[in-house]
Amino acid sequence: MRTTILWLLIAIALGAAALLLMRTPSLSGGTAGGGGGGGVEIGVPVLRFDPADLKGLRIEHTGNGAREEVERTADGWSMRVFVPGASPAIPPPAWPVPAVRIQSLTRLMLDARARAAAGKDERPGEGATVVTLTFQTAAPITVRLAERSIAGTAMIEVESAAADPAATGSPAVVRAKIDDQLHGLFRGAAPREWRDRTALPAAALDASRIRLTNGKGDIVALGRVQGVWSVREPFSGPADPAAVQHVLGLLGGITIADFLDGGAGAGGGAGGFAANATALIEHDRRELGGSGAAADAAARVITRTHTLEIGGPADPSQTRLFARIDKDRTIVIDARSVADLRLAAELYAWPHPTRLGPSEIGTIVLKRTANGGDGPAADDGGAMFRRELSNWVRRTAAGEAMLAGEEVKGVEALLTLLTGVKPGAAAGAVGPSEAEITAIEPRGYEPAGQVMLLSLAGSPLETIDAGRALAGKAVLRSGGVWRSYPMDRLPASLRALVEAPAVATPGEGAGAEIRNK
Repeated sequence: MRTTILWLLIAIALGAAALLLMRTPSLSGGTAGGGGGGGVEIGVPVLRFDPADLKGLRIEHTGNGAREEVERTADGWSMRVFVPGASPAIPPPAWPVPAVRIQSLTRLMLDARARAAAGKDERPGEGATVVTLTFQTAAPITVRLAERSIAGTAMIEVESAAADPAATGSPAVVRAKIDDQLHGLFRGAAPREWRDRTALPAAALDASRIRLTNGKGDIVALGRVQGVWSVREPFSGPADPAAVQHVLGLLGGITIADFLDGGAGAGGGAGGFAANATALIEHDRRELGGSGAAADAAARVITRTHTLEIGGPADPSQTRLFARIDKDRTIVIDARSVADLRLAAELYAWPHPTRLGPSEIGTIVLKRTANGGDGPAADDGGAMFRRELSNWVRRTAAGEAMLAGEEVKGVEALLTLLTGVKPGAAAGAVGPSEAEITAIEPRGYEPAGQVMLLSLAGSPLETIDAGRALAGKAVLRSGGVWRSYPMDRLPASLRALVEAPAVATPGEGAGAEIRNK
């Protein structure tokens, strides 16, 4: 009898447990006994897709009608922001989105796991954020994220157009509660923060050309050929790599303080955007058109251009400025980020008279302008120094003589002034220059002669004009750049070339006092 009663109690307990399971919401499809959609088991990911196949995301905020559209392009990822009330006839601009952020987002989506079951009749609600994932080959997936969180969790509803419960056993609609970290990335204006805040990302890359202009007509144009930078406007000459890297760093460091999603004309006043200065960067990218030997023949260079126009103040304190990227994206930037941007071309010029290195120079000819012939004589202020193995030879009208001691140091000092490299310095160790560099002719300039540089084989390399200006300055001109030096800082041989000839004081005899002009 006792045994019968015991088995009866066990049967009643089992029946009650079964009934309880049938009436409890399940993460595997509504209730244990029926459909209606539901979820997945606790701890199982609620989203499954191939990140490499992802084509885009459409994020709709049902509460205010705004939306963002993220799309994969040939250049990466971009986002368009659709603001309620904006004219549908004018499409919003495409903002770059760093690929690493999309990768982090998809990783977070795939890692989202069910923490609890959703109620049988529970839905994300009217204020939900609707995210539609589109793919290159797979069917779209729609994700609805609840507006509110409770104790760090919020509801998610995932609907896949490809799901076939009858064929796969997977529900077409999955509902569950997950950590609300994913919800935070999609709610409100959060998706807009995915955008790249670098105003000119091309500046951080391998720029090929830079052009800076302002409303005053100032222009600085720089270009790079085979890794060597030069000034192209307003004069032509070698550029200082340190100055170029400095300006690239400034341009690459300009960050967006505020995105103005109201349209490309925002911040420009009634007449549209008014630029006070413009920075243009061109980036050349070589693309191969085939493989093997045919690749080089079919290669082409694609140039991409990015511009940043800098406008007027964006606030009464003038700490922020309006700016426009590529003429269609209006932003606000920090005024301090462009405060050190200079349009004086001489600041970018190579600081020394020649870009040649000392080892490239085999002969130095100092020649007065007024003196004709090929061989300058010692008594006209001219000279010729020729390298012979590790020694220097001076050629004069009387012949050649090997230099020694202080004479060798004099030639080395001349080379240092011309190239910026001191004797014994490591290759490429260029020192600072004492020259005052300008792009215009110094006041009172008088030509005196030329400094001619020849190769070790005697071939002409470069000719530098030499002269003098007011205030006792010596001037060396190469290309369109004028470099002025204090006369007493010049090596004796160069000073003899550029100094004014000594003349007798008027009205005096042969023993008259000698003075300079």
